[in-house]
Amino acid sequence: VTSSATSGVSTTSSTTVSVGTFKLFKSFKNETNTMTQEEFCFMIDFIFQNGFKVKYPKTKIEITKDLKDLKTVTINEYLLINSMYALIENSIEANASIITIVLKTINGSVVIDIKDNGKGLNCSVDDYIFDKNFSYNKPGHYGLGLFLAKNWLESISSKLDFIKKENLMRISIPYNKEICNAV
Repeated sequence: VTSSATSGVSTTSSTTVSVGTFKLFKSFKNETNTMTQEEFCFMIDFIFQNGFKVKYPKTKIEITKDLKDLKTVTINEYLLINSMYALIENSIEANASIITIVLKTINGSVVIDIKDNGKGLNCSVDDYIFDKNFSYNKPGHYGLGLFLAKNWLESISSKLDFIKKENLMRISIPYNKEICNAV
């Protein structure tokens, strides 16, 4: 185990990162892990408040959490984070300076809404944004980001949708209410 006394972050050879009492990145392989609400929120904060600040210091990421009845959620951290990363990269490429991430529970699912103040989509293309090789106003891009994000999320029984009337991307991750409401 290597550790850094100044940062409080330690890593082990099994690719688990511990920060305080939280363990992150258990699933660098294609596997799922059950996380408490606190661990899930910490993971989102850690990646998108700290990680993105290094790469995109001028972009402000606001995270709001309203996960009242969520006790645990079973997810593949690797696929979820990479899918969210693709969505946020698209926001930044659309010149967004503020990205809002809202975590909430709706009808037995953890919902992650991602909205930005970027250019937005032309209504004539929104039916094609998840198609393989579809790229909009991005010369030199291959149009794989949203296609892969949607496929990764669907491979773990989750969904990615574009909500036209709110102009946002929505990730829905189902959870078992019996497990979530158990003491």
